[in-house]
Amino acid sequence: MARKFIAKSKMAEKQKREIDRLKRVTWTMNPVTRVKPSGRIYDRKKYRATAYGE
Repeated sequence: MARKFIAKSKMAEKQKREIDRLKRVTWTMNPVTRVKPSGRIYDRKKYRATAYGE
């Protein structure tokens, strides 16, 4: 059986929140800009890992 249409203004506050929550979309990735590390910078950890075979 189909649900009857109820205007949002007539709905309970909890029902409104639930509908809003379902419509909200979350990001699949972090939108903060990422900076690629420069290849010219000396990376101590990188060379240390290869020297000890880690």
